[in-house]
Amino acid sequence: MAAQDSHGKITLGQPRRGPRVAFVLLVILFVSLATSIFFLIENTKERLRESTYDRGGLSGVQIQTHFERLMSNLVRYENGAPDATLDQVALEFDIVYERVHAHPNRSPNDQFTSPDFRALNLKLMAALEQWVPTIDRIAEGDETAFAGLRLGLEALRPDVDRLAATTIQLAAELRGRIRADNIQVAEKVGWLIIGLAGLSLVFVLLVWRQYIGAERQRMELLDLTANLREANARVEAASRAKSEFLAHMSHELRTPLNSILGFSEVIRDGVMGKAQPASYAEYAGDIHTSSRHLLGLIDGLLDLSRIDAEQLDLDEKRLDLFPEIEWAVSLLSEPSQRASVTVILQDNAPGVQVLADGQRVRQMLLNLIDNAIKFSNPGGEVVIHTELTDQGEISITVRDNGRGIPREHLGNVLEPFHRGNAGAYHATEGAGLGLSIVRSLIESHGGTLSLESDGTSGTTARLVLPAHRVLNPRH
Repeated sequence: MAAQDSHGKITLGQPRRGPRVAFVLLVILFVSLATSIFFLIENTKERLRESTYDRGGLSGVQIQTHFERLMSNLVRYENGAPDATLDQVALEFDIVYERVHAHPNRSPNDQFTSPDFRALNLKLMAALEQWVPTIDRIAEGDETAFAGLRLGLEALRPDVDRLAATTIQLAAELRGRIRADNIQVAEKVGWLIIGLAGLSLVFVLLVWRQYIGAERQRMELLDLTANLREANARVEAASRAKSEFLAHMSHELRTPLNSILGFSEVIRDGVMGKAQPASYAEYAGDIHTSSRHLLGLIDGLLDLSRIDAEQLDLDEKRLDLFPEIEWAVSLLSEPSQRASVTVILQDNAPGVQVLADGQRVRQMLLNLIDNAIKFSNPGGEVVIHTELTDQGEISITVRDNGRGIPREHLGNVLEPFHRGNAGAYHATEGAGLGLSIVRSLIESHGGTLSLESDGTSGTTARLVLPAHRVLNPRH
């Protein structure tokens, strides 16, 4: 632009620098702000998306981790680890089962398009489904269901590892596609940077709100866990109080019962003169019989309460095993003769001695032999067999040829007060404590009790003492 100065010279007009500088600064500021916001949004989105889609790979790793825990618990239980239980095995199996079932439908796994991923997940789910009945039996306390479980599940390990690796790979591929999509979106939506900044702020606020809600739920869960622990402590205290009450009442009831037994025996046997009329002696005999039965029930409750309260102390000594069996058979000779049952002894481990509590060993033998006699048919046989196993354990088998225990009751007859509900099996008198006490006593010695029966041709009860309790094994 031309202009004339005061001296008449024409000079070129100079544009004002202020607005230009301001405009440039505003553009630079806008570009810098837009670029900063853009990268801030993209970085935030990337971190959120990576944290989200990493869960796809993590879910496969979690299945793999819980499967290893399951196998570890199986091995530890097989090896007799003191803190390993069937409940832990059932719990870990349930976790693996539920995670595999939900795996293909979890986010972002539901976006995986690989048919191999779906097929592998279905294959593993079908394989686990076959073991659900076995796990249900284990959860109910059926130790016989444990056999073969570890080897069966071990065959699933390659599929579990492949599922974890496939999930990680697909999650990584999905993250790659997400990154490429983000770049394309960033190139197309530059003019929406400010709007996206506002949306990102709203998103951050929503995320924060979710975080606050999750934190509140976590605190509530912690409070609930503390309450459950307190309730569990109260239940355990109540259980101990119940056991102590049973033990105390059992002792209190024994005192008058002993008096009743003594006086009824005096009247029945006519120690101080023949009872008149004669029916009094018969009544006294009935009182004596009933009192002995009641005393047996009280002794069973006392043993059960001691076992439940973990107050059962063992007086371990060196015992000649077979003489103890002969003693139990001789003590039950009258009931066996009355029932017309023949008791046969087979000693395939002559001279074997064991380290055990003699009183508890006799108690176990009396319970098992008495049960075999009760459930035998008139004219039947009870065979008692001892032998050393290949592992150096001592096995005592008591087998009768009576009606047997129905298959549906085999898993329950070892529980306290369970007597079944069929025929002669149900009609036999007793409180249903004997087998439960025998199992607890043999387990306190580190051994096992098992029952075998098809419900039609007798029952076989097998006591097994561990090898370290056999003092002089002879094969």
